[in-house]
Amino acid sequence: MPETCVRWADHVASILARGAVSCSVVGESAMYRALTEKALWASIFWLLSDALGGAKVGDIAVRHRADVEALVNELLPVLRGGLEAASVNRAGALEAARSLRDHEPVVNALLAYSESIANAVPSREMALAEFRWRNGAILEMESTPLHCSLLQRVGIDIARYSKKQTERF
Repeated sequence: MPETCVRWADHVASILARGAVSCSVVGESAMYRALTEKALWASIFWLLSDALGGAKVGDIAVRHRADVEALVNELLPVLRGGLEAASVNRAGALEAARSLRDHEPVVNALLAYSESIANAVPSREMALAEFRWRNGAILEMESTPLHCSLLQRVGIDIARYSKKQTERF
């Protein structure tokens, strides 16, 4: 279900409703929480799918829950730190960061979404095209061991995205 939180949120929601598209108008905190969960899902599920030879997201949710949990436990604190840093000029970011302290609801949300689209196989091509905004953005904030080892396993040169490397540009 798309969520929107902007100046024109009510207007956009009414247009979408006319087209029978379900939409929720949310506040800034809920928007940042949803964006964080989406970033985690997009970064984790393509990576696990690729590392597992093109596994469907439903299979990952059922058979590799521990891997999803481990990646959430590793990456969520990094994204939460980004929200905390952004809270200086982003209303709702600090509240969202605080709401993301408990990892279990996040893991459950990612798994439930994956089970709702169980037969989907994330596109490696799209993940690589969007890498800078997905896994690359996380790597620029912090290199974490499991994330980095999986990226290397699927052939990503993580040195291109390390914080020191980016600071040279």
